Amino acid sequence: MENNSNKDLTLFRRFTRWVSRRLPKEEGVLDKRRKCLGAWYVAILTLGILTELLELSGAFDIFFKCSNATMLVLMYVWVTLYCTRRISVLNFVSLLSVTTQVFIALDTIYSVLVPTVQDAVMVTYVNLLILTANIMFCLSTYQSVATQVNVVIALGTTVTCMVIAYDRIISQYIIMVVMVFIFISLLGLFISRISSQLQEENAAIKRSEEELMHILMLDKDQMDCINRLAKKEYTEEEMKTVFEQFSERSQRYILENVTKYINEQTYTKDIIEKAFPELTPSERDIAQLILKGYKLSGICTLLEKSEANINTQRTNIRRKLSLTSSDHLLDALQERMHRLGNTQ
Repeated sequence: MENNSNKDLTLFRRFTRWVSRRLPKEEGVLDKRRKCLGAWYVAILTLGILTELLELSGAFDIFFKCSNATMLVLMYVWVTLYCTRRISVLNFVSLLSVTTQVFIALDTIYSVLVPTVQDAVMVTYVNLLILTANIMFCLSTYQSVATQVNVVIALGTTVTCMVIAYDRIISQYIIMVVMVFIFISLLGLFISRISSQLQEENAAIKRSEEELMHILMLDKDQMDCINRLAKKEYTEEEMKTVFEQFSERSQRYILENVTKYINEQTYTKDIIEKAFPELTPSERDIAQLILKGYKLSGICTLLEKSEANINTQRTNIRRKLSLTSSDHLLDALQERMHRLGNTQ
């Protein structure tokens, strides 16, 4: 049983991929779903009509043959229009479902009107099931208008059959049937509204993503790399592979900005005060900015002080840290911070 299920699933996926390559490409998730279900709808309906035309199944009446042949021709007219991009995928599935609903409704009414139809009662009940299934197809492809139209057609067909034949069973359950169709109609409106909201939100997300990529001057593959970096810790070799997706300038900017952020989080005022108690508040501000990687001009701008003032305070810091002329100030500051980290 499990093997048969897997084979059926594989067949479904193969057919879906085969159809996707031959039908127009769709961007949105909903439109891709509509295209896939529309293709399956056409395939199943074609098979069903051919079995009736070849008298393998169904009621063999000339009216049904003409009706089904006409429906088959119209169905492939809609397929051709969709494949040539004359109509959208939403219009394609809507035309498919409404066309089917109209012809099945006509077949149903005909089977009630003409007493010579073979197995008329069975034809009527089977067609009513098809009308309902067709509405389910509308719901699954998020059609709003087509759902309402098909509900009206199905409801009208049911009432017409009851009036013409005055079937006791149909008349007894007509109120329940009406309630079911009204519920389906409301469900169609609800699903359609949700799908519209999802499409709007998806479009907004795509616009935000495109704006972000434009600002960062990155393409989608590079954005995916950043996303992967945020999800797990990478080895050195994996990091090298990821970084190769970026240009040298982008790699430099990424490293500089990440380093700056890490320094911002590492060298806070409280930690600097613990590490350098001998310095004045003003000197600690300068030491903090040096540790964060700022140059002299940047420190002057941030603290709104002259270069002479900053150089004087740098000299005081070197003196208080007992540095010689050959000692590098940044290295000395980092060494003191490292010692503080080891003691905590």
